[in-house]
Amino acid sequence: MKRHVLLLAATLALMAGSPQTAPCETTAADMVRLDWYFRESLEAIDDWESLLGRLEKDLATTPEPPTLPVPSDGQAVCWPNPVPLLLLPPEDRPISVRVRLAGEKVELERKGRDGKTERESAALGDAVRGYVHPGGGGKDQWYHRYERRFDRLLGFRVKRASFAVSLDAPLELRRGTNEVALALRNAVDRPLKATWRVELHRREESRLGTAETIELASGATARLRLPIELPGPGGALVILKFEVEGERYEIPLLAHVENVAAVVESVEQILADAPDPAASQRLAGIKGRLNAANAAQGVTWRSLFEEASLLRDELLLRRIGFDTLLFVKRKPFFSEQPFMDAHHLFNRPGGGIYRLSPVRPDGRVAPVADSLGEGVYRDLCLDWDSRRLLFAFGNGSDQWDGAESYHIYETGSDGNGLRRLTAGPKNDCEPFYLADGRIGFTSDRSEHFVMCGGDRHSPTLFAMRADGSEIRQLSFNVFNDFNPSMLPDGRILYSRWEYNERSVTSLHNPFTMNPDGSMVAPYYGNATIRPNVVMFPRAVPGSRKVMALFTAHHGQTHGAIGLIDVRGGNDGPGPLEVLTPGVPVTGEKAEDSRRGWYSDPWPLGEGVYLCSYTPTVLPWLETSWALYVGDRRGNLALVYRDPEISCAEPVPLVPRPRPHAVASVLPPGVPPDAPDREAVLVLADVSIGLRGVPRGTARYLRILEDVPRKGVRRGGVVLTSGTPIFTIKRVLGTVPIEADGSAHFVVPANRNVYFEVLDAGRQEIQRMRSVVCLKPGERRACIGCHEPRNTAPPGRAIEALQRERFWGLRGAIAYLDGHPVENMHLIRPTSPSRGATARDTAQGA
Repeated sequence: MKRHVLLLAATLALMAGSPQTAPCETTAADMVRLDWYFRESLEAIDDWESLLGRLEKDLATTPEPPTLPVPSDGQAVCWPNPVPLLLLPPEDRPISVRVRLAGEKVELERKGRDGKTERESAALGDAVRGYVHPGGGGKDQWYHRYERRFDRLLGFRVKRASFAVSLDAPLELRRGTNEVALALRNAVDRPLKATWRVELHRREESRLGTAETIELASGATARLRLPIELPGPGGALVILKFEVEGERYEIPLLAHVENVAAVVESVEQILADAPDPAASQRLAGIKGRLNAANAAQGVTWRSLFEEASLLRDELLLRRIGFDTLLFVKRKPFFSEQPFMDAHHLFNRPGGGIYRLSPVRPDGRVAPVADSLGEGVYRDLCLDWDSRRLLFAFGNGSDQWDGAESYHIYETGSDGNGLRRLTAGPKNDCEPFYLADGRIGFTSDRSEHFVMCGGDRHSPTLFAMRADGSEIRQLSFNVFNDFNPSMLPDGRILYSRWEYNERSVTSLHNPFTMNPDGSMVAPYYGNATIRPNVVMFPRAVPGSRKVMALFTAHHGQTHGAIGLIDVRGGNDGPGPLEVLTPGVPVTGEKAEDSRRGWYSDPWPLGEGVYLCSYTPTVLPWLETSWALYVGDRRGNLALVYRDPEISCAEPVPLVPRPRPHAVASVLPPGVPPDAPDREAVLVLADVSIGLRGVPRGTARYLRILEDVPRKGVRRGGVVLTSGTPIFTIKRVLGTVPIEADGSAHFVVPANRNVYFEVLDAGRQEIQRMRSVVCLKPGERRACIGCHEPRNTAPPGRAIEALQRERFWGLRGAIAYLDGHPVENMHLIRPTSPSRGATARDTAQGA
């Protein structure tokens, strides 16, 4: 608390000081204050975009970049950056552009962040870039282009002029009456008459100032002070208009007044969740002065904004009940799709793993692992006792040459005792501790290719002993399994992408499995299009809910944060609670967000979480992501920012309860990835969920396999039929359905099987639009066909289970011209546990 009081005092002291702190002198208090304005830029840009859209509609055309008057006498002028000073990142404040005419050419002198000067030239009339704001638009590696209208105001076209305008921009305009000082210089050898006026555009209104005229003798300079009134909070556009010798020029200036009321409302929300009498008294004082400021403007508006922001941050930081935080410094992933972010593609090296203590912006940062070479540190997982830490390091490659592959490492949480656990050319990522002492992870060792990604390998789940030995494959998904974590009941919770017989760009949703790979089952969203991708699912401490990130199939790993409560169902919006208002819950294509982007949620409770967050529309900027604590209404407080590189993956350094150790249901001594083994399935009643089909119509089940693509390298999309089918299918056989709708049969283990319901003429009635994969010796039962997952089984004996024999394959399947040459047959088990299987040669249907 003492350290926090010192930070409070230092920040309050800054309120009266200059905002132009040099980056090399940035303190924690500086960083907190700058962060408030970095996030406030979202409010400003939202207003700018709305009012610029209104002006475009009024003009019925798309405006061109503004025209900058440059004197014909060859003297240089400085382009006035229209972005408000406080809404510029501090590292961008030294940027400037000087412009001069040289005949028909335009010479530009750019001063960069580092103070170095670069020179370039352009043709007269060409569009010239002035500045690129991190809140502006851009394009990702796929097809998402984010447009920002205000970007046009950050460029200009040079026009030869008889005069020069000198304006000390960027400006620091405040609420109330402002004066903008500028100078007009006559650059020709004749007198000039200049007319000027100020236009103010806000979301609520537009005001046209009175035109005034001034005469300038040859070579003379006039200094003007232009009044600008900003009556209330929100973004504004100020246009300085000049007319000289019949030529018109416009200089735009963007302005913003802080939304103090919104910050006050956020403090009220926090206090409603966690009452604090002393904080409430402080808030009452702020509100009283805010009312006075609204009435008479007798108080500094900006100081109220900063005081309320500080109170909000202080209250949110109190929700952190531990002393040390682990996190990663790295450049954000820049892939085409989230599964690539989750594994190994398009990652820019740099950074390391660090500890922050205490967990405050002024906490001390110390390295845990940052000396393994050129690569990416990622996928932190803390052991249950908080003494050891797993992570992946490398910079993965699909070439499998070993030079850049990701490998799994373990170290003490203090950085001592570092060791590498995996090796080889394949990519191993996302390690996590299992309750029985083993380590799970994702890997492309399965050698599967993504069907619509050409030569992109897809990861599946594996497990190994704590020393890295005895690696076993747990999941055999045709596509991707990623983002694993543990549920308190001992199940593995993970994200899974598979598109058997359905959309190829949807349905990346949480599944569960036992630690031996058995009982794979959908957790949420296996028939839900929006959210399109559910990433980083993690159990909420002390709750039955799961927190996750909701993102899109095409785009980076960013989106909204929300809760999933499967007690409210397994699909659709009902089980979801979004914790980040204003951030879109996207479908297949990433959408625009006027409220920034979230990632890496770590639940501290149902209504509070740690996360990484960027207050920009572009999620791939290298330095914009920082660590925050947030609540269920989207209120945020900065925890830590590094101005040189983004931060991600906050993990509290605290012990956690060890999950329940789930006993294996597989036969003793049979590895979970054993080849050529079998499993048993029981269908209780095919009619349950088979809507509109009279009972007795369904007579057979056709068993098919969705076959992974291995060893076929090819760029682009790979189709296997004239319709958009991306995988090879093969028929394993057909089994009869009993009179009560039940069936009992054998399927090959570790293979992705699904079913078609057939009528008496073996014509398809309905098919399964997912797959099931069973482990060797596993016995599974399903209730019906496409019924809700919370449906109760029929309360009667199942006829198929009364048979002494059930249906299965007789030996290995042989293929001729792509067709199976034998069907399913009756077989008799030698024991109820289905150990060895005795075959019966009776021909089945």
